[in-house]
Amino acid sequence: MSKTKNNHELIVKIGLILEALFGGYIIYQIFRILFGGSWSPENIIIALLIFSLGLTVTILRRSDDTSINLKTFKKGLIG
Repeated sequence: MSKTKNNHELIVKIGLILEALFGGYIIYQIFRILFGGSWSPENIIIALLIFSLGLTVTILRRSDDTSINLKTFKKGLIG
């Protein structure tokens, strides 16, 4: 593998880890608000929207990678 591809994969993995940590923190805050005291509901809604946007970007990136791999596979079959 090339060095740039390894760097790209590392950056993607770090992004996924940060996204998972952010999601866990949001869940923690939701439980805190259910059991009394935490962020205001507006802040939790904004955080959930940001988390949703991050998930959407991740899904689109994975979809694009899969599409590129499929094109390469088709070129190998056709010749």
